[in-house]
Amino acid sequence: MAVAQMKLINIVGPVAEFDRIVRRCIVNREFHPENAMDIMQTAKVLHHMDENNPYIDLLRRIRSIAEANDIPLDFHEFSFPDVRLDDISSYYDGFSEKIKKLSGEADRMERAASDIDQVITQLEHIHGIDADLHELFDLEYVKFRFGRLPREAYDNFLSKLEPQNSNYYFFPTSIERDYVYGFYLALRFAAERVETLFASLRFERIFISDKVHGTPEDAMHQLSDERTYSLAQCESCRNQIADYIRAESDRFLSYYSYVCYMSEAFDARRYAVRTEDTFFMYGWVPLDSVESFIKNLEAQKNVRYTVVEPGALGDHISPPVKLKNRWLFRAFEPFVEMYGLPSYNEFDPTPLMAVLYTLLFGIMFGDVGQGILVSVIGFLMYKLKKMWLGKVLVYAGIAGCCFGFFYGSVFGFEELLPFGFHALESSANTSLMLQTAVYLGVLLISLVIIVNVINGIRQKQYEKAIFGQNGIAGLILYWAVMLLVLPLLGFLDISISSPVFIICAFVLPLILVLLRDPLGKLVSGDPDWKPDNLLDFLLENIFELVEVLLSYVTNTVSFLRVGIFALSHAGMMTVVFLLAGEPRNPVVVILGNLVVMGIEGLLVGIQVLRLNFYEMFGRFFEADGRAYSPITINYKSANE
Repeated sequence: MAVAQMKLINIVGPVAEFDRIVRRCIVNREFHPENAMDIMQTAKVLHHMDENNPYIDLLRRIRSIAEANDIPLDFHEFSFPDVRLDDISSYYDGFSEKIKKLSGEADRMERAASDIDQVITQLEHIHGIDADLHELFDLEYVKFRFGRLPREAYDNFLSKLEPQNSNYYFFPTSIERDYVYGFYLALRFAAERVETLFASLRFERIFISDKVHGTPEDAMHQLSDERTYSLAQCESCRNQIADYIRAESDRFLSYYSYVCYMSEAFDARRYAVRTEDTFFMYGWVPLDSVESFIKNLEAQKNVRYTVVEPGALGDHISPPVKLKNRWLFRAFEPFVEMYGLPSYNEFDPTPLMAVLYTLLFGIMFGDVGQGILVSVIGFLMYKLKKMWLGKVLVYAGIAGCCFGFFYGSVFGFEELLPFGFHALESSANTSLMLQTAVYLGVLLISLVIIVNVINGIRQKQYEKAIFGQNGIAGLILYWAVMLLVLPLLGFLDISISSPVFIICAFVLPLILVLLRDPLGKLVSGDPDWKPDNLLDFLLENIFELVEVLLSYVTNTVSFLRVGIFALSHAGMMTVVFLLAGEPRNPVVVILGNLVVMGIEGLLVGIQVLRLNFYEMFGRFFEADGRAYSPITINYKSANE
């Protein structure tokens, strides 16, 4: 339940053997690389090994092909001792060309079918003409035009479409709600005047496709057959693509895995340095993996190594952080990572986060039935969707269920259990609930200050551990402030005015916190412990001290929300039962429980996270660690 211990391993070998050693000893071996130049910066005649990665462009192309063809990328066994990069590139060129050719043919057939659909739609408006349409377009003395008129224009100007002379004739073929489809025949010597007339009526000409032959009915039958053929050819091409991808899947993924592996191994060069013949590489390995890692190194020829203890290289090289928690607390690691990672020699707050989050959620969301339901929902979220938050909800729901027994509440019903602390039963219970919330705040803030003291001692930061606002002096000052302020706020019935208490528990710690910086340096043996300007130092720290005292009070009073949300839960369920009436409407009760559970569950979850982050983490957690990131290959990265 802490940060995993690390060992720094220095690997030395011939430059000519670098790639082989990296592939056999480093990639996928829990080795977090450190920039060797940062460590060996005082050494001379060292050079970077940075070179252009010959695999990176091909890897991007493979992933692009996979994305374009919905091919899920994953690891596949590979063994290509003699394969050349050009051969792999040629394979993907051929693969891409084959898919491109079949896709092009499928798209062409699909467009053909779509074009035919449009022509058929046109012909559906010309039914009833028993003549070859192209012959009508080729008439010598008469001009043929097919199109549509707005229905309103057709109805209003119908008389104009029946001229006394015989210069033109209009034949409607389809009268619909918005448009009237039809054609007109006009004598060629009067064609210009006729076109002007129809233009004034907003006539829209529709051009008949060259695909149409014969009568409209004959053309529709013929085009329907062509459309069926085009769609069948399109489907055939799509099936050929799917069959080809399935047939080539093993080879495609094997080559991909090989290129991915080789690219990652080649990228390890940016962490190494070299002389003319020798390379040097440093990396962190978790303590429990050091033995197996060294055995693998010893099995290689021409490889030397040394194991370096953390801190031996100075403070500028700090180990990466790998959280190592028991399964019970592991679900809360993402919450901690949201805030930041602890440094290598800092207390891992994950177990504390797990306990406090679960405890506070249970207190604020105490209901047997709703707690069980939250746990079930969380379990389904984790099992079906693999959501880490589901695990947190399981713990939170169990805590809510346990405190539900304490409150005697089952889906808001307080009469089902013969026991329980009913917060709204009397004003005394309500006051006790709020007082308990404040006392809990004092206890938890004191706890995290103690954690900060432990951190300061482990890090040998005496200002932080002894004199700081969250050190030993700060803890005594905090208790003194609480004993002085809480009676004024009505949360304690005692009154302390002893001069000895004021001097020893308030004034003296206040002075120590005020002078924390020079006192910390003095204890650490820093000769430069005196402030440069005493007046500026005092003014600045006095203002900061006022802020510290206010934060003690506000952070503690902030825990009132724990009691308030516990009360609001009972109050909201009371409103639900009032709306349900007597006898209680089961639909209203069920819907009310779901609404209360959803709204309050979300608010309580956020408020508990806020209490952990702002009221507690800020007092002991610096969160300046860097993540442990070994050289491992994520073959699915392109699809996630």
